[in-house]
Amino acid sequence: MFRRRIGVLATVLALTVSTAAGTPGHAAQPAGQDDLSSTSTRDSDELGAAPRLAAPAGAITFSEFGLGTQITTQYRDQGVVFNEGSFITADSANPTSPVLSGTPKFQGEIALEIVDPGTGGPAATSGIEFDVGYIDSRNSVEIAYYGLDGARLGAVRANAIGINHIRLPLAGIHRVTIDNTEEEPAGFAIDNVSTGTALGGRQVNRMIAMGDSYSSGEGYIEDIEKRLGRDPIAYDCGTAMRDARYHENSEWLRFELFRGDHVRCDTTTKQPISFADARKRPAKQYENRCHRHGRAWPQQVSRSLGVAANDFLFTACSGAVTENLGLISGTGEAQYRMSPNSVAGGNIQVTDAKNFKAEHGSPDLVTLGVGGNDASFAGLVKACLAPDLHTIFGTVDCRVSEGSDISRVNGPVFDKLVTTFSNLRAEFEDAEVLVYGYPSALQAALGCLPGTFNAAEREYLQNRFLPTLNQAIEDAAATAGVTYMPLFAVTAGHEICTGTDDAPAWVNALRLDDIQESFHPNQLGHDAIAAYFLKHYVDDQGRLLFANPEPNPTIRGPRGPITVAVGNVRADPSGQCGVECLQPACSPSDCALRVRGENFSPNSEVRIVLNSDPVDLGTVTTDAAGELDVTLPVPTSVPDGEHRVDITGASPDGIAQIASTPVMIERVTLADPDAPPSTTTPTTSPPAPPVSTSANAPIPQGSPQPPTSDLASTGADVALLAGIGLLAVLVGLLAIIIERKRRRQNPAD
Repeated sequence: MFRRRIGVLATVLALTVSTAAGTPGHAAQPAGQDDLSSTSTRDSDELGAAPRLAAPAGAITFSEFGLGTQITTQYRDQGVVFNEGSFITADSANPTSPVLSGTPKFQGEIALEIVDPGTGGPAATSGIEFDVGYIDSRNSVEIAYYGLDGARLGAVRANAIGINHIRLPLAGIHRVTIDNTEEEPAGFAIDNVSTGTALGGRQVNRMIAMGDSYSSGEGYIEDIEKRLGRDPIAYDCGTAMRDARYHENSEWLRFELFRGDHVRCDTTTKQPISFADARKRPAKQYENRCHRHGRAWPQQVSRSLGVAANDFLFTACSGAVTENLGLISGTGEAQYRMSPNSVAGGNIQVTDAKNFKAEHGSPDLVTLGVGGNDASFAGLVKACLAPDLHTIFGTVDCRVSEGSDISRVNGPVFDKLVTTFSNLRAEFEDAEVLVYGYPSALQAALGCLPGTFNAAEREYLQNRFLPTLNQAIEDAAATAGVTYMPLFAVTAGHEICTGTDDAPAWVNALRLDDIQESFHPNQLGHDAIAAYFLKHYVDDQGRLLFANPEPNPTIRGPRGPITVAVGNVRADPSGQCGVECLQPACSPSDCALRVRGENFSPNSEVRIVLNSDPVDLGTVTTDAAGELDVTLPVPTSVPDGEHRVDITGASPDGIAQIASTPVMIERVTLADPDAPPSTTTPTTSPPAPPVSTSANAPIPQGSPQPPTSDLASTGADVALLAGIGLLAVLVGLLAIIIERKRRRQNPAD
């Protein structure tokens, strides 16, 4: 007779996550009563979590017309019209009430368009600002903006609890939409709309461009230039040198066997040098693979703005993480300590930037793109590639690490970005700082790489991981008080697999001839990003349309723990268990797992999954205090052995987190009460030590480890070992066949 028991090997997990200022309060007031209606679920003494900005002079405040007025063309003389269904209402959560709501009240989309005040025809503006709120759930409301041609220019989220002041300091904005993308408990409204607010005042005379491979120009393809009839270029002098011995201060290898008509440079003067001259120099070990080039978008922007070559510093380097910038610990770590002298990459990037400032004066503009390597994006891509290349060995796809991927981005990566951006702003206090996200790289519905990404992996990378990473960058920028430029929409429609011979894609697919160039924007992608910046972030005189905003520390509030406990098996045994039980036994038909948790987002869904072969135990809803206590049945199909319970939910400020704990499920033979006592002393395996999982803690044993940029893939080693084992079996079989054939040919043996 078999019974099941569940012994909990680890029961308590602590996840460090963000919690917003304040906690949810009473329910929303009835929507039909203007004197009571509110866009917040919070008590009056909790309102105002986000800092308020005074409405600029001339702003549309919606106090110009009475409550209940349907608003469409009433503000045409101010150059703004609104979509049908928009109406003025009171909002007790907004100190500048009345406000404008969509239909249904506080839940419907609000759209506005810029028009010519005289004719009412389509027009565009340089900069638009307004308030949106009251936001009870961070990032639940998206603000998207479009050009006159209907192209989506970008989108931002209302990322703070409270009334959010939205600044879109771009030229060419024609249409703006504001709508829910996730649950916003009591809805939202807008107020204090101003147009033409972009600055257009600062000329760029000195510029510094920092960052990783998406800034440096990694991804340049010479064949694209040939197909388009353009002259090819090379990576900047000294930035494409593999680890080897070279003639000192030159790109010439110590033993250059096939010199041909190659042109190499002197890494000090950046001028061409012949092999005959270089060979007179002593040998020296060098390495620098920053892969910068003249068609990278920061280079194009500096030239278009008229910045002199010696007043532009380009330190971006392929593979850079925040530690290589040197803005966190104060020391940092250089990427290429054996880089040639005077080639950026041999120092932490901020050291070169400080030296530039001391020699040339403070820059007017500093650009920075970083975070992807901190989030292990390269490792994740490799993990997504590897399983489908080895499906014969039964490996799983890269989504198995989704929980740890997202937790890493929203935890330590976000923290590093905030510190980096804040210190960069402080170091160059007289400069405008522009940080940016990552462009769209692939389309979830489009597959053209057989044996690589499957549909679910494309969906995860494109619609889950990259948006989460970009949102973390945007939130960190707002927290630190620097301008954020979204790039996701810039390459949309031109991602991997969209190109033709005459119109190549703007993002490289897998390149087996040079893996490092894979999944990066090529020169066409950089052309598009440069054009986007010049069209929307500077005026027709080349002056910047943006300035550093004030830091907003309320974007992600003080941290508090989510605590989850898994255990306390519900017991209703029909027989005796004896000394073998670690916990009370349960029958296969009545085996259940109790899950308790606290400090989740109130009234939110929490998903509970039993792994390794995923078994969805169900989705439950937390109570008004953000707590849960639920008992879920364990299906009889779940085999014996060690498993992992994953509990996925959101913290009070909407940050996705996952908690995990191992559990042991075993079949045991229950003692027969009529049988004589056993003379054998039963033994039990000692339980494993408790495991604590957080954004920085190791994943429990048996869980997939998060990929890192220096690992080929998750699961690739298993596949390799399996392949070697299979090969050994085949070789053994072949040897047996050959031996039998030999014996048939030589009976005497």
